[in-house]
Amino acid sequence: MFTLFTLTCFADRKPAEQNFSSAEENTAFVAPATDFEEEEEEFSSAINSSRRQLLFRSLSREEVADSEHHLLECPELRASFLSRLTYTWFDALARTGYRKKLELADLWQLRPEDKARYVGAQFARAWEGQKVRRSSTGSSSTPETAKPSALWALCRCFLPFYLYASTFQLASVLLSFVYPQLLAVFIDFVATPTAPSWHGYAVAVALLGLGCLHSVCFVYYLRLTLTIGQRVRNSLITAIYRKSLKLSPAARVGCSSGQITNLMSVDAADFVDLMTDVDLIWSAPLQVLLTLYFLWQELGPSVLAGVAVILALLPVNWLASKWSVKWETEQMETKDRRINLIQETLGGIKIIKLFGIERSFIERISEIRNRETSVLRKIALMAAVTSTTWSVAPFMVAFATFGTYIFSSPEHVLDAKKAFVSLTLLELLRFPMAAIPQMINQYVVSMVSIRRLNRYLNAAELAGYVSYQFGDGGGGGENIITLEGASFTWGKAEAAVEKDKDDEEEDGDEGEEGDGRDDGDKVPLITAAEEGDQSSSESSPESSPPLVLKNINLKIKRGSLVAIVGEVATGKSSLLSAILGDMELVEGSVRVNFGSSSSSSKSSTTIGYVAQQAWIRNASLRENILFDAKYDLVRYNKIVRI
Repeated sequence: MFTLFTLTCFADRKPAEQNFSSAEENTAFVAPATDFEEEEEEFSSAINSSRRQLLFRSLSREEVADSEHHLLECPELRASFLSRLTYTWFDALARTGYRKKLELADLWQLRPEDKARYVGAQFARAWEGQKVRRSSTGSSSTPETAKPSALWALCRCFLPFYLYASTFQLASVLLSFVYPQLLAVFIDFVATPTAPSWHGYAVAVALLGLGCLHSVCFVYYLRLTLTIGQRVRNSLITAIYRKSLKLSPAARVGCSSGQITNLMSVDAADFVDLMTDVDLIWSAPLQVLLTLYFLWQELGPSVLAGVAVILALLPVNWLASKWSVKWETEQMETKDRRINLIQETLGGIKIIKLFGIERSFIERISEIRNRETSVLRKIALMAAVTSTTWSVAPFMVAFATFGTYIFSSPEHVLDAKKAFVSLTLLELLRFPMAAIPQMINQYVVSMVSIRRLNRYLNAAELAGYVSYQFGDGGGGGENIITLEGASFTWGKAEAAVEKDKDDEEEDGDEGEEGDGRDDGDKVPLITAAEEGDQSSSESSPESSPPLVLKNINLKIKRGSLVAIVGEVATGKSSLLSAILGDMELVEGSVRVNFGSSSSSSKSSTTIGYVAQQAWIRNASLRENILFDAKYDLVRYNKIVRI
C-alpha cells in the first residue's frame, strides 16, 4: 500500500496494470445525445469508468488516439499527484510546440467533465428545475421573479467548484500577509548581533518556502477559475443553441441571427474573464482590511488618514459603475443592430449589386458603426480615468499615512523595521486597489449579459403539438402523416424577447428578419369563399392572430410520394413547417406514425427536411455529405458522382 501511494505521488504517471479495460470502456464517452437527465447520468458513469481505467493503465500515443476526432486523451487524467501539482504533464505538449508548429493531431481532447455535452446537460437540468420551482410559486411572485434566471442556474451548477477554487485564493491572500511578519523577524535578527545564525537561515528558508507555496496556491486558483469560466461559457453556448431550435415563430421575430451570434460570441465569453475577477468581491476588501489592521499595529491611529483617502475614492466607483452600465447596454444593443444589418447585406448582396444601392447600405452600416465607436470611446475614457485614479491610490494612502504619523508627534520616528514592514504592507494594498476598476467593469458587463441572456432564454418556445406514434394502433397504421381539422398560425408578429424601454423606438425596425419564411408563407391556404372569415380574423385583436392554414385535413400513406402544387404565396412551405411542428396549432391535431418495425424507436427514426434556403455545416465536404453517418466508400463515391 505504501509503495502504491509513493508511486502515485512521485511517478510521472499512475502505475500501469495491463488487460484491465474493455472495448466498451474505451468508447464510454461516445454517448448518444439523449435528454439532458440521461446525458448527465451517462457522463457521470463514463467519467468514473474512465478514471478507474486510467488509474491503473498506461496508454501509448496510438492507443489513446481518439478514433472519431483523432485527438489524444488528456494526460492530466492519468497524471500523478506531483505531476498535477507542478504541471509536468503539460511538458510534452510544450516540447512538441518548441520543436514544430502544433497541429490538430498534437492536441488533446477535453476532459469529459469539461465537454459541452456534459456541462450543457447540467445547465439544462438546473434551468428546468428552476422553471418548475418558480412556476409552482408564480401566483405569489411578480412576472420578473417568476421567470428562471441564468445566474441562479449557473450558481447551482458551478458554485461548489467555485467555492473549492476560492479556498486557494483565500490561502493565497492569507499567505501574502505572513511575509511582512517574517520580514520583521528577519530585521530583528539583523539588528541583534548576539542572535544565533541558524535563526537567520531558518527565516530565509521560511521566506523561500512561503513564496513557493503562495505561487502554487495563486496559480492553481487561476487555473481552476479559468476552467470554471470555460465550463460556464460552454454551457451557455449550448443553452443558446438549443433555445434557437425551440423558439416560437413570434420569438424569432425579436431574435435576429445577429443577436443570437452576439449572445454566443460576446455575452457567453464575458464569463471567462469574470471568473478570475469575481473573487475580488470578497478578497479585495479582505486584503484592504488586513492591510489596515497590520498597519495599525505599526503606525497606530495614523492609518485613519489612509482610510479617509480610500473612502474619498468610493464615490468615484459609484459614478463609474452607473455610467458603465448605461454605456455597456447601449454598446451591446448597437452591436446587435450592426451585425444584423451586415448579415442582411451579405445575404442580399446580389440584389444590392444589381440595383446599385451599395452606397445607401454603406451609409447605414457606417452610421451604426460610428455610433458604436462613440460609445466605445466613452467606455475607454471612463476606464482610463478610473484606472489612473486607483493606480495612484496606494501612493496617496502611503503619503497620507506616513505624513500623518511623522507630523502627529515628535516621538514618531520611522526606523528600519517600521519603514520596511509598512512599505511591504502598502505594496500589498496596491493589487486590490488596482484591481477594483477591473472588477467593476467585469461586473457591469456580466450583469448586462445576464439580462440579455435571461430575456432570450425566457422567450416563448414551440408548443410541441405533433404527436409522434410508434406502432399500428389507433387505426392509423397505414398513414404516416395525419392532419385532422388542423388550423395553424405563425403567431403575433411581435418580438417575444423584451427590449429596454429606452431602446424600443430605436429597435423598432430591426426585427424584420423573422423566422426565415418568404412572403408567400404569410398568405393563408384557404378558398376564396373563406376570405371573409380571414379578413375578420385579421381585424380581430392581437390576442387572435390571423390563421395561415385553416381546417386542414390531410392523410399521407406510408411509402407514397406526394407533391404539393400551388401558386406562389399560397402556404406550401407553411404546410411543411406545420407538419414539422414549427407553427402554432390553433385547433385540430397532427400525428406522425413511424410504424411498428422492430427497429423503430425514437432514437433511430428521423425526419428529413430540405429547406428552400441552402446552408452548409462548418466542416469538410465529406462530413457535410455524410452528416454523421457511417463512412461507406462505395456509397460515398456513388453519391459524389450523382
